Amino acid sequence: MKKRFMALLLSLLLLLGTVAEVYAAEGFSPMQNLNYNLTALDGSVVSTAASGKPKVLIFFSSGCYNCKYMLGLFKSTAKPLDDVDVIAAELNYGAEKERTEAFYNQYGTDKLTYCYGAATAGWAYLDAVQPDSYKFTTPLVVYINRNNQIVQYTTGMDRDILNHIETYLPASSPEEGDGGDSSEEKPDQGTDTGSGENPPEHEHQYKTTVNKATLSKNGSVEKKCTECGFVADTKVIYYPETIKLEKTEYTYNGKLCKPSVAVTDSMGNKIGKNNYSVSYSKNKNVGMATAVIKFKGNYSGTVKKTFTICPKTTSISRLSAKSKGISVKWKKQTSQTTGYQIQYSTSSKFTKGKTGIVTVNKNKTTSRTISRLKAKKKYYVRIRTYKNVKVNGKTSKIYSGWSKTKTVVTKR
Repeated sequence: MKKRFMALLLSLLLLLGTVAEVYAAEGFSPMQNLNYNLTALDGSVVSTAASGKPKVLIFFSSGCYNCKYMLGLFKSTAKPLDDVDVIAAELNYGAEKERTEAFYNQYGTDKLTYCYGAATAGWAYLDAVQPDSYKFTTPLVVYINRNNQIVQYTTGMDRDILNHIETYLPASSPEEGDGGDSSEEKPDQGTDTGSGENPPEHEHQYKTTVNKATLSKNGSVEKKCTECGFVADTKVIYYPETIKLEKTEYTYNGKLCKPSVAVTDSMGNKIGKNNYSVSYSKNKNVGMATAVIKFKGNYSGTVKKTFTICPKTTSISRLSAKSKGISVKWKKQTSQTTGYQIQYSTSSKFTKGKTGIVTVNKNKTTSRTISRLKAKKKYYVRIRTYKNVKVNGKTSKIYSGWSKTKTVVTKR
């Protein structure tokens, strides 16, 4: 019941945009670290137990302006943290990987390990360092020495967190100061939000800003106060990673060919048709046609996809044997056709080395005799049509599918 009440209180504080006072424990005595396993963004398990290094735990909320500002300090600093493990963990109940990952992409740095779904651990640490207290705001920062003892903590804005890490957790002198002497004078932490003064309490005036997703980068929808900059909510718009045509090959039928488009984002979710328009060109006659997908709404960018319109095929009407040769007759196919291609082989699979090809470059021709073949040998024969078309300024052949295969045995 206590934790539920505290969770409700935290939500109200965030909603009202209250910046709580930063607390440093008076006369704080070192206490043993609590052992919790947190889930990192890459799926690995991160333990808060002893690791041989000092560590800093930063329990944050992705909707907290102070958290964004403070964690943003790590992104902009060049100060190394090789001697200290810094773990930033999403405090919200039910926090999912996607929400934490979106926060990391905007405010994170590879100098920190980001974890999600850490609400239980966050409240446990608060109960340990500040028992029976309900006055709390994010972020909660817990400093732990290499002896696995909590030596200090703060709640709310800690603008000098990088300096405080060096003060509370001297990495170079494990024998000195690593016990967190409670009589040591602590630096003034203040309540500075980075602008020189605390933002006044007021009724937020929100504005929703859409940063459109591009073809390679996520976008976002952000609900932000125009007066104090408090961000009440951020939603990630995942970029369109996969764009596919339903079909990439058609057979000419005298009608316009319009393959449908399927788009999925970088999380594997389908992007609805209302988020893009599709236009087509050169999509009736035999040749290379184009589909242009233009994104709109929360997305931006244009993608071109090509597909092929092939000529109609034909069929062999008669196949007869000749002396060391064969005679082939087929049905005439002149519509959107330049000519024909006959393929013959001693292999039913038309394997290379056993196969020959004859090209007929007039579409009104309907027969051809093929000579100089092996006597008394079984041959497999099939035919297809083709059309010469211009592709990128060069002439190319667009082929139909092959006809059904017929067989014949040559004469002596």
